[in-house]
Formats: sequence, C-alpha cells, structure tokens
Amino acid sequence: MDGHTLVARTYNPGAPGLPILLLHGVMSSLPFWEPQLVEPFLPYGPCTAITLPGHFPAAFPPHFGPSDLTAGCIAALLHAAFQTHSRQQGMADNRPALIVGHSTGGFAALALAVYCPQAVAGVISIAGFAQGRWSGWLRLFQWLARRERLGRAAFSALLFLGSLRPLFRASAAYHTPIPRGRRTPRELEDLIEANFQAFRGFDARAMQIYFAAMSDINILPQLPAIRVPVLALCGDADPAVPPVQSERIAAAIPRAELVVLRGGVGHMPFYAAEAAYRAAVDGWLRKHFAQ
Repeated sequence: MDGHTLVARTYNPGAPGLPILLLHGVMSSLPFWEPQLVEPFLPYGPCTAITLPGHFPAAFPPHFGPSDLTAGCIAALLHAAFQTHSRQQGMADNRPALIVGHSTGGFAALALAVYCPQAVAGVISIAGFAQGRWSGWLRLFQWLARRERLGRAAFSALLFLGSLRPLFRASAAYHTPIPRGRRTPRELEDLIEANFQAFRGFDARAMQIYFAAMSDINILPQLPAIRVPVLALCGDADPAVPPVQSERIAAAIPRAELVVLRGGVGHMPFYAAEAAYRAAVDGWLRKHFAQ
C-alpha cells in the first residue's frame, strides 16, 4: 500500500456475517491475536488481524519518517489493506466492519471511525487512547525517540535490552499484573512467548518512528463525529495507558459506553479480569450486533 508492506491473517475465512478487523498494540504484532482473544468475535463474522504499519513482519517504505505517521495515514493504510485482503479472500469489501483494537490498535480503530466512517460499523477500544502521550516507561521511550542522535541511540539500546527474554517477560508482568494467589494463565504465557518472538524481529527505526510521532497525535477533538456504537474498555490500574483515556473517549462519542474493570487490572484486562472482560464484550456485542 503506497510503498508499505502490511500482513494479514484471517481466522475463519468464508464465515457469514459482520466483517471484523483486529488490531494489535505498539509492542505487539499478529501473534497477539491468539485463539482465546479471537474467540468472542468468531460467531459474528469473518475475523481478520492486520499488522499496524511498520510492525514486523510489516515494513515502512525506506524514506518514511515520524512526520509521515499521522492518524489519517494509519487509518488510510489499514482501510486499503483490509479492502484488498477482503477481495483476495472473496469477502465483500463494501460492508462496514467492526474494528477491535488493543492499546495503539484501539487508537487505530478510532482513527478508522474518524477518517473512514463509511467502513466502520462499530469500535471496541481495549485499553485504547485518543491522545498519544503514554505513561510509565513508554513515556521514557517517547522522550528518547524525539531527541537527537544520543537519544535515538539510547532508544535503540533500550529496545535491544527489551528483546532479551527475562526483561521482556518482566515488562509483560509489569503491564499485566495477575491478582495475588492466581497463577499466570497458560494463554498469557503463550501470548508472551509469541509476542517475544515477533518483538525480536522489530525494526528499531520503525519503532522510533512510532514513539516519536505518537506523542503529538490527538484525535480527541474529532471523536464527537463518530456515530457508530463504541465500547471503551480498560483496567483501573493500567500503567501504560491510564483509564482517563478511555473515560475521555466515552465522554466524547455520542454512542460510546465505558467499562472500567476494577481490582488492580492492568494493560491486558482479558487475562487479569477474564470473566468480567468477557461479560462486558459479550453483552455489548449482543446488544449491537446480535444476528
């Protein structure tokens, strides 16, 4: 797409119903959408995951830079990629889709609803945001990515350290605290390992572009134009994307509903509060898209 390479995976090709587009976060890739996370959406229609632009195994064009990465650019690329993939799979490419995104994928889902409204039937934003200034150690990454040569070198060094398995797992544990007394779900262990393998393939320059560009992105003023139903779901103790981001999303969009999962729930509420997450998603889907 315009020099970009994107990668897609369809989980139930040929299924009837509502097209569903699944979008991962900034430190993830296609392996993020493992079977347990996709399962709630399978009864509603064909589910397709597409990489965010620049995320391994996807790639930016050679001369693409932070100033090129805008909300409109992300939305246009994902829309074009989804249409192309739908045609290749023999699916109707003119039917509005449900867009489901986690973290930066939640932001991208909202951007699609803003810039490509004709293509969107609804949005589920999981730990998503409209303003791209993050918290915790992600904020440090953003600061370094915007500095001159030494800052960018430090960013690349930290990214390399993050590709070491013990540090990657420690970061995952920090962002997804499991309540005391509970074992880490096997599905989360598998997801961490799959994302670790993808993370090791990430291009440092592409990640620097994201971290440098996202802190300037703010689509909050455009959210009131979204007319489709939106579910803004988050944990109450998310260290990367504070719950106030979901609160602002829900307050700005006329047909939005806010669900905050409480009890120390972090950045991946589908594991830390699995039953409450599933109840919220299932209830919202039945309300708006029951066949």
